[in-house]
Amino acid sequence: MLKANDVDPTLAKETLFALADHLNQAFQSQNVEYQIATWFKKPYDDPAARAQSVSAMGESFGALAIRAAGDSLKGSPLLHKSDAFLSASSVLPVTGSVTGS
Repeated sequence: MLKANDVDPTLAKETLFALADHLNQAFQSQNVEYQIATWFKKPYDDPAARAQSVSAMGESFGALAIRAAGDSLKGSPLLHKSDAFLSASSVLPVTGSVTGS
């Protein structure tokens, strides 16, 4: 897809590095690692409360990641690509698993 849309491999690599930097900065600024570690140790009497807590944390950290991703693209030539390119990018197959299975 990158080759077909004339995207320089170096630009793709630099974009990924920028994304990683922005994500790390955003997560560090909100102490995400600490929040997850302390949440994991917190006892819950009600399993539904734990599920609700996980859901809220996921929404919060997901929104933080989306903002960081957007910030990482500021000034990038990739933002000037066609709508077709951007749409194709959002439907790429995802491999692997969050759980590692």
